[in-house]
Amino acid sequence: MGYKVVVSFESLRKVQLQERKAPSLSGLGKDFYSECRSYFSELDSRGSPDALRELSNARDVLKNVFFMRRQKLLWKVLRDLENNSVSSDDLASEEKQLYTSVLKLLNDFESSVASSPKPALLKPELVDAKFLVDLPEFVWVDSVNYGPFKQGEVVQLKKELSVFLKEKNVVEA
Repeated sequence: MGYKVVVSFESLRKVQLQERKAPSLSGLGKDFYSECRSYFSELDSRGSPDALRELSNARDVLKNVFFMRRQKLLWKVLRDLENNSVSSDDLASEEKQLYTSVLKLLNDFESSVASSPKPALLKPELVDAKFLVDLPEFVWVDSVNYGPFKQGEVVQLKKELSVFLKEKNVVEA
């Protein structure tokens, strides 16, 4: 489980270094980002040049931490889906929300694709083609055997194949 971090510039730097070193997400307290917001608000309210400089630097560090964690979190979702082991432990509450949302979207997507035997987007467009010459059986770029075809025969072919054969004066479409 995550640990509670008392947010300061030094603690943000430690988190940043942990994220750089570790291949997976390091544990953060569930209130990590809200504690960062409180820390930033406190620095901003001071208004001194030193506090504003620290605020700017701390925001940069947090932004870097956020980008590293976001990438790791997305990889975690993909791994967890693949391994069928979902766990949002050690995530800040905002990260848990992102994790579960992305997980649900990917699950829904996978279900919709898996439930459709041939998604409409994957169905090739077919066109009628009349053969102008006899053509023996051949294998085209899609690794499918076609033919043999006789002169005058009309068949439905994938549009790309029909265009290719038309360019070679083998069919008229």
